[in-house]
Amino acid sequence: MLSQLSAAGKVKKIFAHCLDTINGGGIFAIGNVVQPKVKTTPLVPNMPHYNVNLKSIDVGGTALKLPSHMFDTGEKKGTIIDSGTTLTYLPEIVYKEIMLADNLYCVGFQNGGLQSKDGKGMVLLGDLVLSNKLVVYDLENQVIGWTEYNCSSSIKIKDEQTGATYTVDAHNISSGWRFHWQKHLAVLLVTMVYSYLIF
Repeated sequence: MLSQLSAAGKVKKIFAHCLDTINGGGIFAIGNVVQPKVKTTPLVPNMPHYNVNLKSIDVGGTALKLPSHMFDTGEKKGTIIDSGTTLTYLPEIVYKEIMLADNLYCVGFQNGGLQSKDGKGMVLLGDLVLSNKLVVYDLENQVIGWTEYNCSSSIKIKDEQTGATYTVDAHNISSGWRFHWQKHLAVLLVTMVYSYLIF
């Protein structure tokens, strides 16, 4: 849809979302976000996903000490930003450093065994990382950015044809959706406990 509207000269190839984990729903908008301001980083060109070159990982304001090859750039590299994937996938070494950095514990499947062909692991930031952040995909300038944001509020979008600024408000998803999500989570947790007890 964005490509069709852009080809017709109606909008620029810019869209944004803000996933509200508290109320469900959030904000989705097509157009240039003028408020709030968002810092951006270049997208890795010619990739099938929205990829960026990760330079470091901070936990609690402190950079993790990771091998330099973890942030290698080049062809077919980069961290994938994917709001369509729920979880975040990290190479095992990164995962372990994050857990050690803040004395965190994880309940669930800690190592899914996902690995890239070059053996360096894949970094994918899913919607649990992107939640409660305004994420702007500026395909015109080949950049992506985000900022912490109250996703139950509103943002301002500029109409490129008229120059007018419009407010886009958040919308909630029905409580029925949240109920089904909680039901699936409960089934997943029971399955995990059952698998742990058997194996």
